[in-house]
Amino acid sequence: MYTAFTYPGDCIYALPIVRGEHISTGERELGGTAGAVRGLNVQSLAYDEKELNFDVDETIKRVESLMRRRGVKPKLVMFGASIFLFPHPVRELGGYFHSLGAIVAYDAAHVAGLIAGGVFQDPLREVADVIFLSTHKTLPGPQHGMFFLGEVC
Repeated sequence: MYTAFTYPGDCIYALPIVRGEHISTGERELGGTAGAVRGLNVQSLAYDEKELNFDVDETIKRVESLMRRRGVKPKLVMFGASIFLFPHPVRELGGYFHSLGAIVAYDAAHVAGLIAGGVFQDPLREVADVIFLSTHKTLPGPQHGMFFLGEVC
């Protein structure tokens, strides 16, 4: 996923690992693949403890602040997670990130069956550019991965 859409040093946004994100999107200091192995500048999306979901307004403030202070624009934003209870605000934040030129990605490893069954959000219809998942978590069979690309890619 990272190899397809980013280069070392690019800025990505994802939930903090302590808020349900997979270790693979973690910062270098936490040993996350994105930071430690891929060399990405990993920034945290804001999280609302009461709503147990992204804080849309605070996320936009964080992104704007980083762009203003350091001139760093996001290359990739990651929705979905290893642990989450509610649909993520893909439509609300996806359009904003697109306006900055970022790719909008969605980790559907743990909710792919719910998406396919039509009982959870459909990220591609909500502006995500790519959905990625591991097949063994919600589909029977061996460990593999899948990508579904939207119209933008």
